[in-house]
Amino acid sequence: MRWDNLYIAGLGAYLPPTVSAAEAAEAGAYDRKDFESYQIRSVTAAPPGLPAVDMAVAAASRAVRRSGHKTPDFGLVLHASMFHQGQDMWTPAHYVQREVLGGNALALDISPGANGGLAGLELAASHLASHPADRAVLLTCADAFRLPRFDRWRSDDNGVFGDGAAALVLSRYGGPLQLLASASAASPELEPVCRGYDGWTDTPYERPGPVDIRGRKAAWFAKEPNPAAVFGRLAAQMHATVGQALRDAEATLGEVAFLVHANFGTPFAEGQFHKPLGIEAGRTMHDWGLDVGHVGGADQLLGLHQLVESGRARQGDLILLLGASMGFSWTAAVARVTTWAP
Repeated sequence: MRWDNLYIAGLGAYLPPTVSAAEAAEAGAYDRKDFESYQIRSVTAAPPGLPAVDMAVAAASRAVRRSGHKTPDFGLVLHASMFHQGQDMWTPAHYVQREVLGGNALALDISPGANGGLAGLELAASHLASHPADRAVLLTCADAFRLPRFDRWRSDDNGVFGDGAAALVLSRYGGPLQLLASASAASPELEPVCRGYDGWTDTPYERPGPVDIRGRKAAWFAKEPNPAAVFGRLAAQMHATVGQALRDAEATLGEVAFLVHANFGTPFAEGQFHKPLGIEAGRTMHDWGLDVGHVGGADQLLGLHQLVESGRARQGDLILLLGASMGFSWTAAVARVTTWAP
């Protein structure tokens, strides 16, 4: 979908201190083979007592302040997350709204897995396109992956989970980045990959020990007669989503200055993003991500924030944002830097 006159008016980020991957491997918390293969140096880890949603509030406060928008301008608040936000049976989006904006805009929690940031961005754009009286949308993404129910080092493969939050204000009245287009797609036939074969439970986290996404995937692929075909479908859907976003933006991959993708280990990032798209690691935020970890759906917004704040992105640069999640779903978005300050 091509978007007209929509801008990222404010970005905000909150990242807690990091913990060393080498020290975790030395202590036995992190598998030594994974440590050597993934090349992840550290991950952000929130201290006890700091819930994910309070990190979202910190990031959102910065994004709103930078945007220049006031409470009456906002027609929608979206909060994306993957894991526990600090309370059970609760609506964190309203907490973010109360702490940062107040007002009476609709506030919604969304949970598209690790695609939360970019799926939320597309929802925000759709809202502004269909609600001409609203001037802005606030989007936040936040997670804190903690034991005993989630083991950041071992619960999943191809990366390590970090904690933190990102926020974005999408506006129809200008900003440092213009959102040109976005596209999304899903392959629900592959939903069982991350569900596995353990069957249903009656209550959350009923099984002992941390969530074992790695084990679920291994069990599913062990019964899959043609794993290569599965990976082929995943790659084809990614290319189709990226291609649609670029066509709608009237751009090509060759014109893209930077690719911002999820923070995974080097083998996965190279095999799933860099080589298939023909974009070298130096034009991504991959090296930065090796010090942060996979912060759920916030990765792309965090990477975009870092890209802009560091001064790497210059006026006129095209940025391709790419998100993917279990389920499976993909979102690609194309933005252009409108202003740049060193």
